[in-house]
Amino acid sequence: MKNSSHIIALAALFVILIGSLFMLQRDRPEPLNPDYLIAAADLEVEIYTTPMCGYCKSAKKLLTKHGLEYKEYNVHRDLHLRPAMKERSGGRKTVPQIFINEHHVGGYNDLRSWNRTGKLENMIQCGKPESC
Repeated sequence: MKNSSHIIALAALFVILIGSLFMLQRDRPEPLNPDYLIAAADLEVEIYTTPMCGYCKSAKKLLTKHGLEYKEYNVHRDLHLRPAMKERSGGRKTVPQIFINEHHVGGYNDLRSWNRTGKLENMIQCGKPESC
């Protein structure tokens, strides 16, 4: 009985690891071409974060994968930034809050959605989330 519970635990761990690898692969963008990098450099990207926020780290990683540089505002260290973040984001209190060219993207899940649907690429190439 003891061995079967170990086998079940190992199988569950294996499923979790495979699922994690799948999620990492899904967020990986295509290789960047030079024109894409020039367009990305023209964007003003701002992100409100806190130091221990996993979603903030994931959002910054996704932005970096797309060649986007960003200005980071730490709302934990600079408490006066939180009211500005809340006002700019339409009342959202959670981090991260991401803005590209003054356009409010939202949080990490919103950024991932933009990545999946092509809005992020449109924003990089055209300066707007809609198609060029």
